[in-house]
Amino acid sequence: MDYQVFMGFLVFLSAIGGFLFGYDTGVVSGAMIQVKEYFELSDVWQELIVSATVGTAGLFSLVGAYLNDRFGRKPITLLASALFTVGAVVMGVAETKGVLLVGRLVVGVGLGLASMTTPMYIGEMAPAEIRGQLVTTNQIMITLGALSAALVDGLFSYDERNGWRFMLGLSGVPSLVQFFGFLFMPESPRYLITKRPVEVAAGVLARIRSETDFQPELDDLIRYKNEQMTRPSQWKCLKMCFSRRNTTRALVVGCMLQIIQQASGINTVMYYSASIV
Repeated sequence: MDYQVFMGFLVFLSAIGGFLFGYDTGVVSGAMIQVKEYFELSDVWQELIVSATVGTAGLFSLVGAYLNDRFGRKPITLLASALFTVGAVVMGVAETKGVLLVGRLVVGVGLGLASMTTPMYIGEMAPAEIRGQLVTTNQIMITLGALSAALVDGLFSYDERNGWRFMLGLSGVPSLVQFFGFLFMPESPRYLITKRPVEVAAGVLARIRSETDFQPELDDLIRYKNEQMTRPSQWKCLKMCFSRRNTTRALVVGCMLQIIQQASGINTVMYYSASIV
């Protein structure tokens, strides 16, 4: 397979994680209209089912960094897609509100792992000259997932009894595609260079790069491996970030943008938009 075609297929499979992020956070808006009537939910239970996925995703996004460094990008992507599928099945067949909540929690774990792994994997696999474009694919897929969730909600809103099962359960289809597709995807050469012999990382680069791009990038990875051996501890790196004014300023601005975005309440509008309307 031509390396450019392979790279496109790789990015598409990876970005399914972004699609699922958008879908599973957006689909609950329309599904809750039917779910609250089906299970006769109180306000507290509605809040639990809506927020369970987001809360769990936030926690496991923190764990995702460690897991990616420990086990690699490919295994964590496979784990995330498996969790997406299991969670979708559980939600689709739920007969009690407790089971539905468990399904939402399982999906949340998958969301947290995918949100950390997908952009990292794409960025490490992409050629430097188009890395920004390819990583942006994940963000586009998040938006496409949210749009698809709205369309699916509208499509199954006419089945007032079981429409919510299809809304929540259909997310298992793209996650299955990602799982089986990723069985044939390589591990990130950046991860391999730190855990395996250089020849293994070189073999992956040979599959995803042209001959002219291959050797310079391999040399960069070897330098990265050597730097890792003398790299200071994580706490020392964090201290260094705050000891430099430019780095501190950029970190504060980036964090504040995220905080302001969340504090604006736009997520709540998304989760309850169907009920508001």
